[in-house]
Amino acid sequence: MAGLVLTRKNAESVLIGGNIRVTLEDCRPGRARLRIEAPAELSIQRDDVKREAESHGARQVPAAQLERE
Repeated sequence: MAGLVLTRKNAESVLIGGNIRVTLEDCRPGRARLRIEAPAELSIQRDDVKREAESHGARQVPAAQLERE
């Protein structure tokens, strides 16, 4: 898997694959707030939450059940 490290200022975005936009909404010491805009059929999960659920045998929640802005 390829990786990329970027520096962004508040309100700056990165495009992934032409249809996914990740925007830095706010940045404070030790914390960053990201906005992810993606097609509804794409599942978006926090890695820590997914690993915790997998360790307890939980199933993945379909993307259609997630609340989106």
